[in-house]
Amino acid sequence: MESAKLADGIKVAVEDTDKPLLEAARQLAAKVSPADAVKLNAPVLEKGTLREKQSALATIGSLPVPEADTVILAELDKLDARKLAPGLWLDLIEAASQRDNPEIKRRLEEREAKLAQDQDTLAKWKDCLEGGNAKHGHEVFAEKAEAACMRCHKWKGEGGDVGPDLAKISQATDRIYILESIVDPNAKIAPGYDSVLLTLNNGDIILGVLNAEDANEVTITNVTDGKRMKVKTADIKERTHAPSPMPPRHGRSARQKRPARRRRIPRHREDDRRALSAASPSTGGHAGHEQFERRF
Repeated sequence: MESAKLADGIKVAVEDTDKPLLEAARQLAAKVSPADAVKLNAPVLEKGTLREKQSALATIGSLPVPEADTVILAELDKLDARKLAPGLWLDLIEAASQRDNPEIKRRLEEREAKLAQDQDTLAKWKDCLEGGNAKHGHEVFAEKAEAACMRCHKWKGEGGDVGPDLAKISQATDRIYILESIVDPNAKIAPGYDSVLLTLNNGDIILGVLNAEDANEVTITNVTDGKRMKVKTADIKERTHAPSPMPPRHGRSARQKRPARRRRIPRHREDDRRALSAASPSTGGHAGHEQFERRF
């Protein structure tokens, strides 16, 4: 599209009341004038919806002009003063991470150093608690074969038996609990979902979730295929407690937090359902959740 025609189209669009059209115009403005794009997007950070503000931050963070640095620094001031909506914390950090401005870099390094010293292992992850997109998260959960979420987890009765129904988990726990389960899978194990590693007399090894047991046999849900199976006690050579198959995420950087915010389950108000939508490894998680965590 010719820049002159594009510029004219943007001028018309920004005067329209159609929100999708306005957002498209704010994004396309960067092709005409990055500085003007900052001017169009900056006001959204004051009066837009959460989604509009997230989009504006992403656009401003990508614009190679000093005006964008000014806006990002002002938003960092809000973050430090606890005046920035929690649903924008991660988006701001990601936008700031794209900047070459020395002051922005210093502010980010200072923030990361402070979080690294925090005794709370969840401190560096709390910017993932708000602002996720439940619709996108559910799409990954239900449709992405590489994530293999449904092999272990259920959503409203559909999926595997290794973990509980995630819709129920979201009602019984809070966001902090589920975040901890993602970051540190073995911190808390949901009742009834202890993992066991069985070494059989014939040399076979079975990893699964213990469902029931008596003097003669144990019933487990095999992590490999999500199917329940009974194993005779006499056939078991060794039995040990097994950690969650999902790796912990203590060392992840800010750029790797977006997947964690994707793990949302709808809960509470219809317009504010942002609890994590894949249950944690401690509720029977699977390593394939790496792909589920957050998709853009």
